[in-house]
Amino acid sequence: MAGSLSKYLQYKKKDTKKLAEYIFKQTADFQKDKDKRTAETKHELPSLKDLKGELNTLYEKEDYRSFIILFLMVNYQVRNKDLIATVVSSKRETNNTDNFIIVGKSQATYVRNDYKTAFKYGTKTNIIKNAKFMNAINQIGYVLKSSDNVDRVIKKATAGLGGITEGTIAKIVLSQNNTMNGLKKVSKNRGTDPVTLIESYNIT
Repeated sequence: MAGSLSKYLQYKKKDTKKLAEYIFKQTADFQKDKDKRTAETKHELPSLKDLKGELNTLYEKEDYRSFIILFLMVNYQVRNKDLIATVVSSKRETNNTDNFIIVGKSQATYVRNDYKTAFKYGTKTNIIKNAKFMNAINQIGYVLKSSDNVDRVIKKATAGLGGITEGTIAKIVLSQNNTMNGLKKVSKNRGTDPVTLIESYNIT
């Protein structure tokens, strides 16, 4: 039902965020289901605390590329393709078609031009000031290359968590902040329609 309405509203160029909000608010058993899903997730998947703990472990091991990969997936719920990014020191070294991390003295700018839904949402930009991230990003010249076996590299980065995927990480983040604001934040970060998130991750 929600999927059909979403497609209809997209066809009519209406705001599907309102539909998502309606679905979210109208679910009478939301709180009950949320508690049940949270309990199930804790048994089946790593927790957000586990993800952050693994980030610290990777950093301490000086596995900086894996740290960067996991950091971006945890904090911005990015897909694999988003991680194909070059590290540069100036905006002059960028273009409008690829992904970059522009490293300054005290912050990095993560620019995504090439991701799954860029045709709909356009360029996405995030400012990162985390000290560990800044140190790690200065140790590498790229996050991933298009020639890499991306799935394999990401499974290596998440090996300490059971080799989980970007989709699983997005699910964990949503389950830990199962609110309308949390949904909107992940929607914006990932470039995914809120209704699609609701359907894909069963969060209502």
